[in-house]
Amino acid sequence: MKSTISHKGQACIIAIDGNLTNEYSETTIIDQIQKELESGIQFFILDLSNVSIVNSSGLNLLLSTLTIIRQNQAYLILSNISQQLSKLMIMTKLNSMFDIASSNEDAILKLEQAVK
Repeated sequence: MKSTISHKGQACIIAIDGNLTNEYSETTIIDQIQKELESGIQFFILDLSNVSIVNSSGLNLLLSTLTIIRQNQAYLILSNISQQLSKLMIMTKLNSMFDIASSNEDAILKLEQAVK
């Protein structure tokens, strides 16, 4: 798994490429988010368009990410989630904890509405 960071407006977009199945991946993502938070970023989009498999370690990563972002009074949106992840989030009721957008563009629109 690897991740790429880009910025669009006030949002930090973290695109994950690979499977969310390795607990060691969590450290890398969390470190990236911490650096962005320290630089003043308050809006995050986690782009999961290139993630096909998610297991319990991957769900833990998503929950840890959400927790850190909320502890810093920042905002997170998941975008481009797969059908498998969508079903998994519904079964675990995690869909009620996360804001989910169908695309990065929709996520940015949601962030812009949250700022108003």
